[in-house]
Amino acid sequence: MPALAPITDFPARPGAVEWRLARDEEAPLRFEPVIALGLLLGACDRGPPPPPMDPVGAPGFVTVDGEPRARFDRFRPPVVRVQGAVGPAWALWIEVEGEALELATTVEAVDGAQLVRATLPESAANGAAVLALRDGGRRLGQWPIWLGPAPVPARYVDLKTDLQTLDAHPPQTAAERRWWHFRRGIALWRAGRLDAAIEAMQAAAEAGLAADAVGEAASALRLAANLANRRGRLSDAEALLDRAQALVERLDDRAGASSVAYYRAQVHQLRGALRDAEAAARAAIAAARAVGRADLADYARVMHAVIRQQQGHHRAARAALEAMAARVAAMPADLAGVVWGNLGWVLLEGIERGLFAAPGDIPAARQAFERALDLNRERAAVAANHQANLAALALRAGDLAAVQRHVAAHDTLDPERRQQGGLFVSLVEARRMLALGEHAAAEAAFDAVERRARAEAGDVTGAYVWRARLGRARSRRARADHVGALAAFEAALAAREAAATRTGLQDSRAVFFADHRALYDEAITAALSAGRVEQAFEIADRAQARLVVDLEVRARTGRLDAAQRRRWQAKLEAYLTRRQAFEAERDAGSMLTPAELPAWKARRAAERRALQEAFDSAYAWLDRAAPIAARGATAADLKAALAADEALWSVHHMAAGAAVRFRVRPDGVAVLDRPAPAAGVAHRYLVGAVEGDWLAHGSVSRLNHAGQLIGERPVAAGVATVIGDPDGTLPHARREAQAVAAAWPGARVLIGEAADRATVSAALSEASRVHFAGHGVLSGARPWDAHLRLAGGQRLTLEDLLLARPAAALVLLSGCETGAEGTVGGTIRLGLAQGFLAAGSRSVVAADRTVPDADAARFVERFYGAGGAESPAAALRVAALAARADGSSVWDAWHVWGRR
Repeated sequence: MPALAPITDFPARPGAVEWRLARDEEAPLRFEPVIALGLLLGACDRGPPPPPMDPVGAPGFVTVDGEPRARFDRFRPPVVRVQGAVGPAWALWIEVEGEALELATTVEAVDGAQLVRATLPESAANGAAVLALRDGGRRLGQWPIWLGPAPVPARYVDLKTDLQTLDAHPPQTAAERRWWHFRRGIALWRAGRLDAAIEAMQAAAEAGLAADAVGEAASALRLAANLANRRGRLSDAEALLDRAQALVERLDDRAGASSVAYYRAQVHQLRGALRDAEAAARAAIAAARAVGRADLADYARVMHAVIRQQQGHHRAARAALEAMAARVAAMPADLAGVVWGNLGWVLLEGIERGLFAAPGDIPAARQAFERALDLNRERAAVAANHQANLAALALRAGDLAAVQRHVAAHDTLDPERRQQGGLFVSLVEARRMLALGEHAAAEAAFDAVERRARAEAGDVTGAYVWRARLGRARSRRARADHVGALAAFEAALAAREAAATRTGLQDSRAVFFADHRALYDEAITAALSAGRVEQAFEIADRAQARLVVDLEVRARTGRLDAAQRRRWQAKLEAYLTRRQAFEAERDAGSMLTPAELPAWKARRAAERRALQEAFDSAYAWLDRAAPIAARGATAADLKAALAADEALWSVHHMAAGAAVRFRVRPDGVAVLDRPAPAAGVAHRYLVGAVEGDWLAHGSVSRLNHAGQLIGERPVAAGVATVIGDPDGTLPHARREAQAVAAAWPGARVLIGEAADRATVSAALSEASRVHFAGHGVLSGARPWDAHLRLAGGQRLTLEDLLLARPAAALVLLSGCETGAEGTVGGTIRLGLAQGFLAAGSRSVVAADRTVPDADAARFVERFYGAGGAESPAAALRVAALAARADGSSVWDAWHVWGRR
């Protein structure tokens, strides 16, 4: 499992920072901040821009406006790097409190650039200032800076000054109050007192509003929202962002709007509302681009790529980050580090999950992490995280010596493995032992990982528990302990399946069966090795059922009504708030005396239990409010449900390309060495237990998983619904829909523009049966994006189906390839028909390839004439036999999904 992506905080800079100088209170200078140099708007000529420049040799920190500001003192005088020749009339000036002081400078050529070194005069006061570069009377550019050294009067306190110094120098004026509250908020943040820091930031915002410094107030509110995000107070964060958004709209500050949207994306991401998070990230990108803020747009692009990866769009995320990496040379170092780190992370995720397998993928990921590491060597936690990921890559490449080197480098940065990558490194180390053939030691190491995962609050979803159990199973299998390995695999499956429904918090959402298909494959192999054929089939069916579960997980919170959604958010935030408080006390034990330590450990253990209980309670409530229906079936239940002449075939495609074929009949479960009828589809329910010409002897229907064979599904009591030619491009579909509507008196008819997304979704949620004549779209590479085209360019997606929950007795999708299937991880098939069946419909009929209009109309007519509305499988057989007798090639294009 890759360590967490090293996403840094978005720079909370407004697009136009207000500088209020003593001599210019009524007409503040407006500075458009940029990473290198910006022209001073309204205070300089609009001539051609100067060569690129930036201040160097000074540590930076963040100020009330959120702009990185250089800090200089008399021991580290200002240095400005100019790319190109320095003009003879150019000079550096310090502007502070309205006073402008020209600085004595020297110029030195270094690596094609000019370093302009300045000497601070004794008369330069401490505090916030502007370092300006001028060419005669024209100001070329400026940088916010801070003059030191400390200690200094309270109103000029450095942001790194501790709380005691701040509290000893309370503000004397309204102007000082704005800065003092902000600096105190930063100090509280550094001290881990996030609740107090949020209050201080809010006080800074109120002081800014009282002084009509709207830009400062908006910045303080955004930073307060960021802290509330960290604290898990998501509702508070959203309220603060609402206030900040109102202020940036008042200023028409698009860059500020970008950062508000960015933080809003973080709120949605923490809640697991990835569709909303993606929309907010897109809004952040658009707002930043509107004002030419490439740096802010790029931060938002990284966030968007990570959200896309969490949605399951790994390749799209990879392509976006690779495009950014191609121009990383033009980015500031911190942003470049974020791009490289996240590109490496997305590559490693895809490699671990079997989605990326090209020979160059591992070297590409290694290069990304190494470049990120070079840019983050001063940040121990981030550097340790990159070393952990490099260790995982080396393990994947089979370079066990490199694994050991990276683990040692990680432990140098984090000796006690306390950071987020510590548990991950322990897991990698256990896997290295397994690769070396040290099976007993590896099993003991995996046991230790599970114990630690259970003991720490960082693995409440159980993500490390199932991985540790998988390692234990592999250790036992390597010793030919097939029964013991099977038990460990079953335990791993139970933990993984529980974790997969509790997503959107610490762990990436498990939206692909392919994420962990090796676990199912190995468990099936272990069951067969142990002679447990029925158990092997049941594991294969659980793998099939996971597809439906994953669909439901993606949509389950959307099924909550407004009151339920508020209750869910409150429960989730209660857990997150408690978790943040727990983590803030992580290192407190190192400050205690030996006598105090036992009581602290006992309190931590109790809080850890309470934290797990809060998490379990939140998801137990969600399970009741929005239950997930899909479950695998037991072989005993299936044998009891099948009639004497019925059979079920299941084909489980293994990751290596092999397939295991099961046949279930009332007399037992068997593994077949020859293909099942129409092999290639995972589950088929066959009436008439024959393995030759199934159409001549019986009828076939498909299932998402065998569990759907058991029990009758309730049918909605509403009227039938007919949808035809929603996008206005298929006249024959319109005629077909009108003909079906004429045969269904009282049906709700949605033709053309009437078939918009909201109307269709509402109709589907109540329809007793559905006929759709129009376009279905399926991308083989992205089956999760399958959709029906509706009016006005709108789409009805798989997630929309899970929200509408159509419990129709029959859904007939009449359109080219509406029954086509894409593969998820090369194993499980998914399309629109599977989506309707997963959403609750009893039977679905669709064609899996293009069918000529006349043939389609004739087939539909025959299907309904044979009683298809009541007995779809039997009617489909009649229509198919008639089409075959006519010599039509479409007889085998149509299929039924469902019980009959």
